Amino acid sequence: MKYEDVDEYHANLAIDKDDLERCLMEQSESFYHVARESVYAVARRDAAKYDMESLEALLGQQIRLEAAEDKVKLTEGAVAERLAILPDIQKVNKQYLEEKAHAEAWVALKEAFQQRSFMLRELVALRLRQHYDIAMEHGSGQTRAALGDAAVERVREARRARKS
Repeated sequence: MKYEDVDEYHANLAIDKDDLERCLMEQSESFYHVARESVYAVARRDAAKYDMESLEALLGQQIRLEAAEDKVKLTEGAVAERLAILPDIQKVNKQYLEEKAHAEAWVALKEAFQQRSFMLRELVALRLRQHYDIAMEHGSGQTRAALGDAAVERVREARRARKS
């Protein structure tokens, strides 16, 4: 199973504390992509599970029919053992496990991007408090509200510029 696609977005989790505006602007798009890929990976996992269960049911029925024709009684454990050694079952089981691991990687990445969003909020608030403290130390008289408004306006301007 290739994880390059997951690894590519894993690199985007890093937060550049000196460029919070860019990080904020990229967050929603990155999260959307990761969430979408997570949905696709879970769908592929579920399809692989369905294929595995369907093949197990079909081949299990054949094993039971053959045993009945031979007048051999099999327990469910014996049927499961016979199924487990069949190459087709091993192949679909391996495929399911690969799809499961891939889906779990995307889901974990999605959760990490959610945490990144929370962290960005905290870092922006921290940065605003630092600017406020510096402004108050230098006697500029800027209020916290004015600093916050200026920061919000910078983010809005950056968004407008990005849409253009």
